[in-house]
Amino acid sequence: MLTLICFSINNWEKRKARKQQFMLSLAKRQDVAKVVYVEPALNLWRLIFSPGEELKDKGNQRRWLRALRFSYELAPEVQKLIILTPIFFLPFAFRLPFIYQLNLYLWLKFIRRKLKGLGFKEVILWLYNPYDFKLLSWFRQRCLAIFDWAEDWPEYFRDYPKRLREFLSRAQLQCIKEADLVFTVSVHLLKQAKVINPNTWLLRDGTNWEYFVKPKLYYTPADLKDIPHPILGYVGTVSFRFDAALVLALSQRLVYASIVIIGKILTLTPEIRLLQERKNVYFLGEKDYSELGGYLNNFDVCILPYLTEVKTPAPTKIYDYLASGKPIVSTSILELGFLSDYIWMARNYDEFTGFCVQALKENNAVKQRLRIEKAQENSWDKRADEIMEFVRNLLVKKGIEAKI
Repeated sequence: MLTLICFSINNWEKRKARKQQFMLSLAKRQDVAKVVYVEPALNLWRLIFSPGEELKDKGNQRRWLRALRFSYELAPEVQKLIILTPIFFLPFAFRLPFIYQLNLYLWLKFIRRKLKGLGFKEVILWLYNPYDFKLLSWFRQRCLAIFDWAEDWPEYFRDYPKRLREFLSRAQLQCIKEADLVFTVSVHLLKQAKVINPNTWLLRDGTNWEYFVKPKLYYTPADLKDIPHPILGYVGTVSFRFDAALVLALSQRLVYASIVIIGKILTLTPEIRLLQERKNVYFLGEKDYSELGGYLNNFDVCILPYLTEVKTPAPTKIYDYLASGKPIVSTSILELGFLSDYIWMARNYDEFTGFCVQALKENNAVKQRLRIEKAQENSWDKRADEIMEFVRNLLVKKGIEAKI
């Protein structure tokens, strides 16, 4: 059976998105022996000089414990998934790519011994971070290499210096060229990658729809109890894509509605500060994925206030929104066009406000059922089926179908 080793760009965290969900669903399969989830590396120098910051929460403490012990941990969700946390000993790894590569090479020496000890064979290497492109040359004990192009990384890390963004551009191009199989999160990225590597395929995000329709989720979380309805709710990170000016205008126009934002603030702009001062806007912080059903079931309308001038893949949470059955109002994100029958898509502030008003009045059981059915068609487990079909076909072409 196959073993997947995923070098991720995200920690094994509360907000389980594409990277974690793919690996969880794959680990549940009978045709997969193990999944190794390699978190982004911790740097020893940060622990030495900023121990308070590095050890401020239990999640980070567990990561440091794994890293310093050179040990691994089994995911509580499925015992076939192993979590590894690398440690880098040389500083400035992300400022100077060659130092990152040196750190990675040294840590790879360790992981090779660890994998041999665990007896892994028929390994699929799965990459996300362009910084890890050297693994395509160094990690030879594999039957396939997959690059999941989940972001246009120079655009995503837009605050990086120009030289680093240029490096990211070259590195992600190298990953696309050298991978045996490339998945993209959007049509926009698919068109770019297909020219470079013909073995490129669109692989959209998914949902654990059952988290959002179980009767036990019909309760009111403690931090929602005192928030008056109607509730316009957003789930996701507050990053450069988040249109804070739109949400500010919405809070001013619909003063009778509460706007609830669930997720980590990554970019604290002046507009976000103004939002934090609004009496009808509530920032509730990041929640565990398993808790989201309780929140979405208390929303009256789910909103996606993203900047339209930023090229955005279909947001991961769109399928979670659909699974809740609640009306959805979004800005006109190009990549959401294929879902236009299920959501309101606004071209400007006036339309967004108007659609929210209409959505609050919706009382249509048929539309609710259709949204839930659409979510069920796009589960993470079904995405895992798609992944394994691509993998199986490619292994057959390589003449190693006996290993499946």
